[in-house]
Amino acid sequence: MRHVGPFFPGGGTGAGLLLIRMSVGASLLIAASADNLTPFRLPLALLLSAPIAIGYGTRIAAGLSICLISYLYLTGHGSLLGSMPQIVTALALVLTGPGAFSLDAYAFGRSTIVMTVRSNAGRAKRETPTLNDPPDRGVQR
Repeated sequence: MRHVGPFFPGGGTGAGLLLIRMSVGASLLIAASADNLTPFRLPLALLLSAPIAIGYGTRIAAGLSICLISYLYLTGHGSLLGSMPQIVTALALVLTGPGAFSLDAYAFGRSTIVMTVRSNAGRAKRETPTLNDPPDRGVQR
């Protein structure tokens, strides 16, 4: 297993994820304000694009943006040709995460996990299992 838990790549990969976040946020705002505005579309797009752009709750906000873009397409406020790249880019952001240049990385931190192995040197001789001992399978019935 390569990593456990949140993974926040830095360097060029982190900068690329920053650009993807900016692209998803901008395309969400453009899609929501394309034609006649309904009362909820633009405020909802603003509520979703701001966290995506700054990298706060990125995976959840990107997942919700996929739902909003799909809704806009299904109600006739967008074309398939325009909606599919937005959905695919937001899905890539859901799968990869925000990167090192985000509030999520600041809040949860880039951490190193150090695993140690306990040695058998501290065990007493009487504690060593013999071949006659049954295997330990938890509670015996």
